[in-house]
Amino acid sequence: MTPQELKHTLSSGLLSFPVTDFDAQGD
Repeated sequence: MTPQELKHTLSSGLLSFPVTDFDAQGD
């Protein structure tokens, strides 16, 4: 995951998905 993708995930994805889904996608 690139820093840009991470920022996008933190900005929008984390607001829409639970932390478990974030961990699954990030890992």
